[in-house]
Amino acid sequence: MRARGWRRVPFLDATSARLTVLLITALAAFLVSDNPFVAPSWLRLSGGAAILLSLFGGAITAVIFVVCTRIWAVRSMQGRALARDLAAKTREMSVRQIVFIAASASITEEIFFRGALVPTTGVIIASLAFGALHLRAGFAWAVLAAVFGAALGIVFMASGSLTGPLLAHFAVDAIALFSARETSAEHISERAGSERLGGLLGAMHEDAKDRLC
Repeated sequence: MRARGWRRVPFLDATSARLTVLLITALAAFLVSDNPFVAPSWLRLSGGAAILLSLFGGAITAVIFVVCTRIWAVRSMQGRALARDLAAKTREMSVRQIVFIAASASITEEIFFRGALVPTTGVIIASLAFGALHLRAGFAWAVLAAVFGAALGIVFMASGSLTGPLLAHFAVDAIALFSARETSAEHISERAGSERLGGLLGAMHEDAKDRLC
């Protein structure tokens, strides 16, 4: 039996192992690339102009994605099941835990999928890979994730700055987690838990309490 104290050490269970793999991959991407946070702008922007367009494009993308996923969660059986699952797993999370999960997932995934893959493989392939990461939550969610990834990839390459996509990704994840936490208990089905989020967001929120205390 594992000693009780070991449960509080990061990266010792299967969920944390997946996070470790993606963190190492993101670090490798940063080492291989001169700077995964910037890319040659399609519009030949640089400096403040690049960051401003990146922030604007990221904000628009985040708003559209949040609205679309809210509609999907209400009108789709799979979306409702996923929402119930997330609500059940976040209702006892602290603000610090939610911020940690959203920040870790967004930073790592953006560095890897947008910062490293998009400039080398193109927006389409990088977005399909991003969608595939979310297949464990179902095909519909994987498609939504791929579209979201494509939009962020376009913003990144058009502006040349990863700032907007990174903040947009963080905002979307944080809004999803905080909104789920506020869902009242009576709206949580007894079948909650039958659906799982994909990506780092789903990989991390299950054991966040063991890593943050």
